[in-house]
Amino acid sequence: MPEQLSLRFPLRREYSFASFEPGSSAEAVQQLSTLARAPGFVGLWLWGAGAVGKTHLLHATCQLHAGRVGYLPLTDLLEDTDPQGVLTSQEPLDLLALDDLDSWLDDLDRERALQGVYQAQVNHGGKLLVTSQQAPSAMRMQLPDLASRLRALSCYQVQPLGDVSKKRLLQDRAKERGLIVADNVLDFWLSRGDRNLSSLLDQLRLVCDVALRQQRRITVPLLKDVLQF
Repeated sequence: MPEQLSLRFPLRREYSFASFEPGSSAEAVQQLSTLARAPGFVGLWLWGAGAVGKTHLLHATCQLHAGRVGYLPLTDLLEDTDPQGVLTSQEPLDLLALDDLDSWLDDLDRERALQGVYQAQVNHGGKLLVTSQQAPSAMRMQLPDLASRLRALSCYQVQPLGDVSKKRLLQDRAKERGLIVADNVLDFWLSRGDRNLSSLLDQLRLVCDVALRQQRRITVPLLKDVLQF
């Protein structure tokens, strides 16, 4: 297991590659799963809309790495008055994952901190992962050198799952709890519920809890009762 240094933000063990449904993002998943074996510095930028699995992939990659790792959700660090200290306190790391890069760009002090940690990872020969909701070309940055370095990273868009992949993921998660969700039940669910994956997974947890507590199968009537469709 990796030695996790950023204990303020512990890794979520359920966010593994095994529990991730890649859909059309299989190439990105492949690159991340082999990242630890790559020699020297490697940087990779994942971008995509909210709730498509970017955070899941960062946690999965950190857990797969055998070295010293750090996961930092940058949005949660906006209140820190010492951006440089927040990042440099994590060094040196074999893998540093920075989530929500958007929130730190177009701010001179935070960009200087990012540039410093980027160079530290290069010097250490470590790995750097970053995520954002926008494509690198659309991101506004004040430091030209930082912009050129970050935009030179290998870049992959994490695509939203289509209905077939969503169904497979929901069925797999239910199966982990000993429950079956039939295709017709899923068709009804997706035609009426929130199609956001994060919301669907929250709904699934609620439905599974009720099904197990009441010893019921997951059926359309159960969905209607629990989710108020």
